[in-house]
Amino acid sequence: MRSVSKNLIQTILIQFPTILFGLVGGIFSARMLGPEGKGVYALLYTNMEILSMLFGFGITLGINYFVASKKLSGQKVAGMSLGTIILSSILVFALVFLSPNKLNLLFPEGHDALFFRCYLFFSFYMVLVNRIIVAFLNAKLRFKVVNRVTLFSAGLSMIILTTTFLLKDSMGWS
Repeated sequence: MRSVSKNLIQTILIQFPTILFGLVGGIFSARMLGPEGKGVYALLYTNMEILSMLFGFGITLGINYFVASKKLSGQKVAGMSLGTIILSSILVFALVFLSPNKLNLLFPEGHDALFFRCYLFFSFYMVLVNRIIVAFLNAKLRFKVVNRVTLFSAGLSMIILTTTFLLKDSMGWS
């Protein structure tokens, strides 16, 4: 019981800097992108979340259940996870890159260029892989590692957004 409360307290404490990093990064990204750019980003982000929810096929729930209960070996679940990543990537790739522009509702009008398509696809891929890794860590009760990964990811995102914002004028980006 003591380790449960320790992990819970640590997770709650990690959430404060994670939220703060997200807030700071969000401010810099909003100032850098402007209202229209922030709206386009929000739509792309929402579509990426929907794609990962639909094409994740509930693999994270399965990982948590089967690895934690030891009903299947970790290697078998890892193989199924890899299969899910490959199948999902193929399906999302086809949806993002091969569907006709007029039928593709994933992109705001005028924002279906190759850059936006690549951004959506790679964001989907990275989120799916990240969620699968975190699911394995959670199933193995490695909460300390999950908290560190969460904090590192949020801190890195804030640093990248802040640095980009501060350097955008000196680099000639508008």
